[in-house]
Amino acid sequence: MKRILLLSFLLAAILSTVIPDLYKRSRDGLPDPLKSGIIATRLPSRIQIGFGSVDITGHVFYDDRLGALELPEESSLNPFLDLVRPAKDSVKTKRRRKVGRLYAKAMLFSDQKKNFGLLLSLDLPLLRQEQVKIVQESLSRHFGLNPGNILIFYPGFFAAFSISPEKLEAAAVQAVEEAQKHLNRSEFALLSPETPFKNAVYSPVNVPGTGIFRTPPLCGSLNEQGEYDASEKIYNWQRTFCEASLLNDSSSFFTVNCTTVVPQLLLFRKKGGKIMGGAILSPVTPCLAPPGHLQEDISSDYVYHLCDYLERKLGAPILFLRSPGSDIIPRTDAFSHPNAHRFGIQMGAAFLPLVRNALFERISLARFFFQEVRLPLKPEAALSPEEITGLMDRYRFQSEALKKVNIDLSVKREIQDRFLTPFFMLHYFKSFGVPGPLALKGFRLNRLLFLGLPGETDEYTGREIRKQFPGLPLCLADRQGSYLSAILPEAAYQGGYLPNLTPFDRKAEARLRETAITCIEQMKGRKGL
Repeated sequence: MKRILLLSFLLAAILSTVIPDLYKRSRDGLPDPLKSGIIATRLPSRIQIGFGSVDITGHVFYDDRLGALELPEESSLNPFLDLVRPAKDSVKTKRRRKVGRLYAKAMLFSDQKKNFGLLLSLDLPLLRQEQVKIVQESLSRHFGLNPGNILIFYPGFFAAFSISPEKLEAAAVQAVEEAQKHLNRSEFALLSPETPFKNAVYSPVNVPGTGIFRTPPLCGSLNEQGEYDASEKIYNWQRTFCEASLLNDSSSFFTVNCTTVVPQLLLFRKKGGKIMGGAILSPVTPCLAPPGHLQEDISSDYVYHLCDYLERKLGAPILFLRSPGSDIIPRTDAFSHPNAHRFGIQMGAAFLPLVRNALFERISLARFFFQEVRLPLKPEAALSPEEITGLMDRYRFQSEALKKVNIDLSVKREIQDRFLTPFFMLHYFKSFGVPGPLALKGFRLNRLLFLGLPGETDEYTGREIRKQFPGLPLCLADRQGSYLSAILPEAAYQGGYLPNLTPFDRKAEARLRETAITCIEQMKGRKGL
């Protein structure tokens, strides 16, 4: 009899909780977390949105932990240090109209009684796991936010600069508090120019024995026309690289320049009224440094001039989020677009008529969601620093022995990868530790889907994801969460070679892309068609 009563109570509990929940999720278009792994939160129909912005310029400082490993000047690894070493001396360039402030900007989703989700954009070069954890715990504690619905983005890059966790925590809390003061019912629109913006055409630099590259004329000595010429710098870099490397083909280390730029602007306004704020998504990694470095220039990147221009014209905060794509610059240079100010203003001017003529939608359906994702790591990720150092010494010896041996290039590349992996893994672990739990995070507003990707992704990744969803309003932003380095696709190595200087296996990008496509498909649901 007791068993029958117990089973009856259990059946009644299932009928009163699980089945109504499944029905509600089916009605609302929410995926089943047990089947999909996606945890989704349905936001109330009267959701309000607020924006906040806090200046963090004075808190950014040089961090030794993010600097290059100390190696003798004659070390064969010296050319690779250009990727991680901050400039010692300021370089006079023709960059104009400096952007002199760094910000923490917040976009909060709330109904005034409860906070549901948050986008936080930090003008920071790099973000470590402990910083992300502290900020998430603090925001969750102060504002009752679900950590899964806190999206933190760090779009910038400049090696060896950081901010203390305490200052970052205080700035994040202050930005959200400001956003809470400006909560309003809102409408939204996703804007993008019909014609892509053409990027600068870089001067060709002929490097004897290696090929011709197009590089930004920002560094080096002045030529007869009074312009900066990168030829000498690139030649010395490539020559040193080839001497230290097994590779000597012209596509050994360069990424593809971004020839056109197609930015997106996600904009919010009060119902039928004033612009409240928004977010610009564009494929560039801005170079950031605090005052006193780079001629007291924090950034010469076009996207900051674009944000500054739009904020002045619209009178509202504009977050910058990096979308998947090739950078404006090759990775060998620490600067950016040669006409950053003009390029940014040109974009901003093109957006203004789009804003005036935009068709804003009332928010009738809103969701926040997140899904954990596991990316394959290199075997070296499981080794101790001592074991990695031993590998580095072993492969250094092999590289020196085989440097001048006439063997197939693919074999040289394989050995080159083995040689570079332990060096960069050692540096990565020293600075950032083993990559922690990763997640895809995003939100849905009506048909629009916004998805934040962990790590730095490639133009190919964004293109392949978008290809699966033609006609769907889709925003992709990477560098979400802590610093993970690049997650590059196999396709990036076809017709050219880049050492895999990350902790991830080369199959990681395919896993990330497949998971993102499945996640979007689930969140799109029947109502997204």
